[in-house]
Amino acid sequence: MRVGDPAFGVEIWPLWNCVVSEERGSEGVRWALDDARFTGTCEVWLKRLSDDSCLARAFVRVDPRRPWPDLAVKWHRRRARARAQAALWSLKDQLECADSVDAG
Repeated sequence: MRVGDPAFGVEIWPLWNCVVSEERGSEGVRWALDDARFTGTCEVWLKRLSDDSCLARAFVRVDPRRPWPDLAVKWHRRRARARAQAALWSLKDQLECADSVDAG
């Protein structure tokens, strides 16, 4: 699975409508996130540091469709960021395993 793969967005936010809204090639990908309660975007991009390493960056924005208590909004934003971070770590692990199999 790759960052621009629609399945990657579904893995991060399985309960939300998640659509790739902008494919930016080497600049990354942007998803539009949507459900009955929230709307938002997520951007993920990879920056190559050397031939065998890169840095993953993510920006997540989640906003309620109607007024919510601040604590609930903060909790949902934190949850969305945590899911994105977990998916990026999972992708990193998959890529590292693939590299070690290819090298081995």
